[in-house]
Amino acid sequence: MDPLLIAECNLKRCSEGVNTHPACQATRLTYYSNDLNFRKFQTNQIAEYDTLMKHKILITDDDLSIRTMLQKVLEKEGYSVITALDGEEGVELAASESPDLILLDLGLPGINGLEALRQIKKNDPDMAAIMITAEGSIESAVSAMKTGARNYITKPFNTDEIRLIVSETLETVRLRREVNILRSTQRDTIDPT
Repeated sequence: MDPLLIAECNLKRCSEGVNTHPACQATRLTYYSNDLNFRKFQTNQIAEYDTLMKHKILITDDDLSIRTMLQKVLEKEGYSVITALDGEEGVELAASESPDLILLDLGLPGINGLEALRQIKKNDPDMAAIMITAEGSIESAVSAMKTGARNYITKPFNTDEIRLIVSETLETVRLRREVNILRSTQRDTIDPT
C-alpha cells in the first residue's frame, strides 16, 4: 500500500510554504490510509503546536492608555501583541500580520470600528474580533455581532474580564482550526486525488 503524504502548513499566516520552518515541519506526516491512529495522532500534534505557539493579537484603539494597558495585560499572559491607532492602520495590519484575534474599538477616527471590521472580514471571513466601546447601547452591540464580532466589551472594563474573553475566543479559534484541519484530512483520505 502506498503511503499518503500530508505536507500542508496548518498556519494561515505561513507564507514560507511547506516544510521551510519548524512549524511546518511539525505538521508533516506520512500515514497509511487504513491507519486508525492517524486522526488521534494529528489531533495531538495540533494541540502540542498550539501550546507552543504564541497567539498574535491586534489591538486597534485610538486611546493610547487603553492600547498600552491592553498590551501589557495580554503580553503578561504570553500573547504576542501588535497595536494600531486607527481603523485604516488596523485593516492594514490585519492583512499583513494575520493575527489570531483583533480587539477593535468601535469609535475610531477615520473609518470606525464597524467599517474596519467589515473590511477585515472581507479579506478574512474567519478572523476573530472582539469589539470594545464606551457606548454600551444594544444597537451598537447588535451591529457589531452582525458584522462578525465574536464578543462585545464596554468601557470601562476590568483586566480579568479581558483575560477571560480573550482566552475563550482564542480557544474557539483553536477548535475551529482543528476542525478545519480534520475535515480537510478526512476529505483527502476519502478522495486522495
